Amino acid sequence: MKILILSCDTGEGHNSAGRAVKEAAESKGHTVEMMDMFLLSGKRTSHAVAGAYVGIVKHIPFFFGFIYKAGMLISSSRRKSPVYFANALLGKKLASYIDRHDFDIVLTPHLYPAETMTYMKKKNLLHIPQLRLEQTTPVSHSEETNLDYYVIPHEDLIPEYVKTRRSRGETASLWHSGAAGFLQKSV
Repeated sequence: MKILILSCDTGEGHNSAGRAVKEAAESKGHTVEMMDMFLLSGKRTSHAVAGAYVGIVKHIPFFFGFIYKAGMLISSSRRKSPVYFANALLGKKLASYIDRHDFDIVLTPHLYPAETMTYMKKKNLLHIPQLRLEQTTPVSHSEETNLDYYVIPHEDLIPEYVKTRRSRGETASLWHSGAAGFLQKSV
């Protein structure tokens, strides 16, 4: 299987999760590419996104909190946020990249690529399975995403994720980490 893992340089937690999946998949014989999605628009875009995020979080964290809370007020299952529309701008470039490299599945540990893939699905630009590796409880804007599969970190979070998905009328599969790192279907 040929797997594409999309992340971005807005902190190392997402990248660490992506690298762990990459390593595990490669040990099973799969071909895996992991990339910063924003590089599709060039290094300047990638550096601008990473620099803005890290700079705000490090130097004016109260502003990040304000933006985060404002996003939660704007974002809903019926109304998309500016975060969604900003990430949707990469939809056509990502679709072209996926088609040119003949991937079988695309996954992401980060919200931004999940927003892009949601846009791509809506516009019929994505024809392979998509998976989101969740690392926490649902974060702001999670309700805007609509991928085929979601892997959540623990079974205790099932009710919260089911509520988030069902409030939108979705039937996406939820999986959680089980014993010895195996995935178990939740819903």
